[in-house]
Amino acid sequence: MDAAIAVSGTVVVELAAMQIPTVATYKARWIDTFIYRVLAKVPFASIPNIMADQQLIPERLADQCNPTAIATAVSHLLESKSTKTHLEELRPFIRSLLPSSAENPDVIFRPSYMAAKSILKSINIQV
Repeated sequence: MDAAIAVSGTVVVELAAMQIPTVATYKARWIDTFIYRVLAKVPFASIPNIMADQQLIPERLADQCNPTAIATAVSHLLESKSTKTHLEELRPFIRSLLPSSAENPDVIFRPSYMAAKSILKSINIQV
């Protein structure tokens, strides 16, 4: 089994859609971390975890975003029998992000595909 290390953002959603175990990371400046901890109303940084309101994807943020902590999280993903279960739990949240009617079911959802399609549509080129 493979695993990925990704910066928290849409790439984590894309990896979850492809059923790839992922550790979400984000290293911020100390002042940004302080402000986030004081003002944030959500306990997670990655989109799938926020949507699920639980940690389905391990996050290593701020002071936990270091090589040792990340390596430990990846090792746990690779060794854990619950990793597949967590990926299955993400399915409903990932599906809610997909277009409601897929024009071509053979095309795997990719944000880059959706962005390109949107741009082409805005300049009146049909795909």
